[in-house]
Amino acid sequence: MNKLYLCSLSLVLIAVYAILCDAHQAPPPPPPPAKPIKTVGKAEVYYFKSANKTAVKTNLPIYDRKTDGKLDTLGLQVRFEVNGEKVIAPGLVLLEFITQTFEPKFATSEGRYLTILVDDREIGAGEMRVVNTTKWPQGNHTEWVGTAITFDTFKRIAKAGKVMMRLGKIEIELKDVQLDPLRDMLRTIEP
Repeated sequence: MNKLYLCSLSLVLIAVYAILCDAHQAPPPPPPPAKPIKTVGKAEVYYFKSANKTAVKTNLPIYDRKTDGKLDTLGLQVRFEVNGEKVIAPGLVLLEFITQTFEPKFATSEGRYLTILVDDREIGAGEMRVVNTTKWPQGNHTEWVGTAITFDTFKRIAKAGKVMMRLGKIEIELKDVQLDPLRDMLRTIEP
């Protein structure tokens, strides 16, 4: 009976040791970043199975320059999301401006006021909301502001011959190099 007891005790100790060792192992690595399931020109399509949502996005560099030896960048991310696997026309499209600079651009409501002109006609205006703002130890700022526009407004922008945006004091002319990715986003929509 002593052998049976020792054998049972050994098995229990091995099981406890295995559990303890497993508990102290490093956690599994995070899942890899989402990869697009489809790319149309510069537009990327993502499907999130757990949420049953499809997202379409593109990033537009507006400018990347140095002012007094300091980096000053501005980009525009345009994206929309729909339910299900099929890319259909959304209700809203998000416009998000992201800047990295040594002087905050969007700190005041005046700096966040967006006016959109399509073929020299104003089609939209309003204050953008602050998504995120960070001041880094080196002294530079990252600011992220966004707003939603209707899909019809987005289509007018994408199909326009001339698009101007005023964001505070910043004037932005979207040229074909920025409009083509928006047109690519329209091409992702299935009939």
